[in-house]
Amino acid sequence: MDYNKKLQELKQKYFPELNGYVVILKRRENQKSFMGAYPLNEYIYYNEEIMKNCNPKARDSAFIHELYHKLQFFRMAFIKRVIILRIYLLSQKMRIKIEREANIETVKRGFGEGLILLNEYVKKRVGKERWENGMKDLHLTEKEIRSFMRRFSRAEK
Repeated sequence: MDYNKKLQELKQKYFPELNGYVVILKRRENQKSFMGAYPLNEYIYYNEEIMKNCNPKARDSAFIHELYHKLQFFRMAFIKRVIILRIYLLSQKMRIKIEREANIETVKRGFGEGLILLNEYVKKRVGKERWENGMKDLHLTEKEIRSFMRRFSRAEK
């Protein structure tokens, strides 16, 4: 599968705010996490082995999540991106805030079911101990996701 093509399709459909910005999916051998978007360049890095084993709905929700990070970053001046990167790396509280915001936006854009699948996939991949010791705080619970799904579906009506 051409993952970059899929990313571009999702970007065009769900992120009109990113028109005019280049976002490129780039395979990285030493990428420990599934995907990662960094504030200082146009890349979303991914681990191909993890990608191959992921449910397509979960993969697409990960793309939406990372595209939202790109939107967060592109809205900032370059110096603020540098500062945010440092704070993100040093502050668990800030990391949780940024990740949960991206997760809520993922649900808002219609990828709640995929986000539930992605959480299950990540939890299995990292193991229960690592999940319980900090990873789970970065993710919405299934209950929270379903609550946001209901809230956003009511808002559309």
